[in-house]
Amino acid sequence: LTVDADGRYYVNEDETPAESPREIRVKAEAVLRNNPDVPFLVRGDGNVAYQAVIEAITLLRDAGVPSVGLVTEDPGES
Repeated sequence: LTVDADGRYYVNEDETPAESPREIRVKAEAVLRNNPDVPFLVRGDGNVAYQAVIEAITLLRDAGVPSVGLVTEDPGES
């Protein structure tokens, strides 16, 4: 799940942002049905508000995702 600088959420490689928190939950639940052990990762744009990342994690946890990780970038790579 990617959060852009404007706080929009993108699921997987979708180029269109999720329409609603429900859409994120439905997609996460579908992934879990097929692969219950898959880790979910949240990637935040460098300029995104911290709260938007926390909300992304909360959305995934509410969908029943057992493990949510954060994708980080080495400051030297930006």
